[in-house]
Amino acid sequence: MTPPNQFYRAALKSLASLLARFLLLPSSYRYHTLFGRLLGELNRNQAARCIALFANNSSDQFSSGTVYQYKEVVKWEGADLKVNLELAKERIFDIFIKDEVLQYLQVAGVESLLEIGCEAGQNLAVIREVMPEMKLAGCDISTKALSIAERAGVAVQTINLLEMDALSVYRDDQFDYVLISHVLEHLVVRDIQHTNDIRRNVLKHIHRIAKRGYVVTAPAIAQTPVPTMLLFLGHARVALNAFSVADLDELGVSSFFVTSNRLDESLSLIVRKPSGGRL
Repeated sequence: MTPPNQFYRAALKSLASLLARFLLLPSSYRYHTLFGRLLGELNRNQAARCIALFANNSSDQFSSGTVYQYKEVVKWEGADLKVNLELAKERIFDIFIKDEVLQYLQVAGVESLLEIGCEAGQNLAVIREVMPEMKLAGCDISTKALSIAERAGVAVQTINLLEMDALSVYRDDQFDYVLISHVLEHLVVRDIQHTNDIRRNVLKHIHRIAKRGYVVTAPAIAQTPVPTMLLFLGHARVALNAFSVADLDELGVSSFFVTSNRLDESLSLIVRKPSGGRL
């Protein structure tokens, strides 16, 4: 009679052999498809739970100014908001002021620029140092941060990008250039599809408002997140890509390039438009 331990080992060996053959057979394509669908469904469910938990958290933190307890460039020091211009300078040079971007967009330094999600206007302050004749404007959800930008001479507007018509306050082709940096990933609501719709809506408005071109910067999808900070800010990793090539094609975009930014492992989409019209 076969001892129980040997029987179990033989049964497990046979099962492992059958499973290995099944996975190696061409017919296992069906298995991989089903397994892939299962993983996809689990991911969607997890993303939905994440969004439901942290929806609107990001906008609340920014509008109240609470987020500036944790950020580096704009940060509370006692009762005052302080700007680290040196760090801001490093980041905006990497994102917008580097030669390859300026040359591609054909920036002369005398045009107009709108920054969406400008916070305290730190990026605009650096741009003004480099291009003092450029006409600068900014919008943000935080009135506390905007007050600093306004004192520095920036034309400001308080907006909530979760509202689909928020950017309608700006006319078509109102600014030569539009900049939006690390904003899209903060736009999170309870429904995944609506989250995508909001982000794509912002992109459509950017394309409409910008006369000559724009820069959109967001975290690289493949980057390793810092869980606590990302959850606090409402970064649901689902649909972190706020737009796709298909979305750009729908807008009529055909001239663009993507560049990586070394300081924060982000990616920038740089789009150039002919003056006064669609591509």
